[in-house]
Amino acid sequence: ILKANGFKNVEFTEQIAEADYDYVIETARNSSEFDQALSALKPGGTLILKSRIFKSMGIDLYTILRKNIKIEPAYYYDNIEHVVEMIENNLYLDDIIGKTYKLDQYEYVFEHSLQKGALKVFLKGE
Repeated sequence: ILKANGFKNVEFTEQIAEADYDYVIETARNSSEFDQALSALKPGGTLILKSRIFKSMGIDLYTILRKNIKIEPAYYYDNIEHVVEMIENNLYLDDIIGKTYKLDQYEYVFEHSLQKGALKVFLKGE
């Protein structure tokens, strides 16, 4: 999606070695990972909040203020027309979307969806 919208240098990593990113999309599960996302940003960088774990978490305000970090929330996107337009323009989703299974295969799907690296899958009725 980022590449389809003009971003040129996009990478996915779970381990951030240096603080040289303009944007970081946070998907943290805990305060330590959140702090790592903050430290990876350049001064003036933007942290996109995408986490789906809704609980209180400690925030390193010193780093946010010292580096002048901007924070942008990104909950679920509701502009379906834009999503359809991106898909029609050959947005590549094969690396995140998996198979569609019959509804009676739900136990298998739920069990395997918890594995690291699992793709998004769909269940459909008969």
